[in-house]
Amino acid sequence: MTKKIGFFIADGFQALDLFGPLDAFMEVNSFVSDAYTCCLIGLDAGPVKTVYGQSLAVDSDIYQLPQIDYLVICGGTGMRELELSAKQLNTLRLIADAASKVMSVCTGAFVLAKVFPDQSHRITTHWRHCQELSLQAVNYQVEADPLFIESEGVWSSAGILSGVDLALEIIRQDQGNTIAASVAKELVVYLQRRGGNLNIRISCRYSPVIVCVSTRCWNGWLKITRGPLPLQIWLIRLRSASDS
Repeated sequence: MTKKIGFFIADGFQALDLFGPLDAFMEVNSFVSDAYTCCLIGLDAGPVKTVYGQSLAVDSDIYQLPQIDYLVICGGTGMRELELSAKQLNTLRLIADAASKVMSVCTGAFVLAKVFPDQSHRITTHWRHCQELSLQAVNYQVEADPLFIESEGVWSSAGILSGVDLALEIIRQDQGNTIAASVAKELVVYLQRRGGNLNIRISCRYSPVIVCVSTRCWNGWLKITRGPLPLQIWLIRLRSASDS
């Protein structure tokens, strides 16, 4: 049965928050006939602008929207700062309640928390805005580390491209590992980035600080001692196996 996915956007949304997951879901149709259909939802029927000013037409406003299976709330500066009327919030809440899955990408979590202000979920968002979200969504447990989280049917992902990781996990659950791997291969992305992966990584330039030496000494030590470590050998073997 075809799953109908609605992507909610408003002025100032991040284009990758929309098109990353949308492309992942629609790519499934190359392997499974009519697995997903996607539509764009706006507060009204007018065009919506990205955070950089490009205009995009929507398929439906929130008041005329047909039944959907999954609701995806995209992020972006405009979404994080979006002010919604009581009528708009109530309508979005009805749409979300009728959907079997509700997802937010990046700072779409701010809208998610406004739609369900009295609920208590574990959620994540872009690492830069986790503290701000925790102050606004006091009933929620905001976690800065995961790429994505599922909490009682409510999904949220971290910054921008982690929406693709979330989409691949939904695809894996819906269609199985083989289809998810095929989609990841077509998109040239990693399938292995699961929800527990870190939202933000420590830069290698902090390593000298950790071991209390200067960067010059650290780099010199690496040049002298550098060689394939056990983990590197394992990775080389893994890559060789995947290429064969």
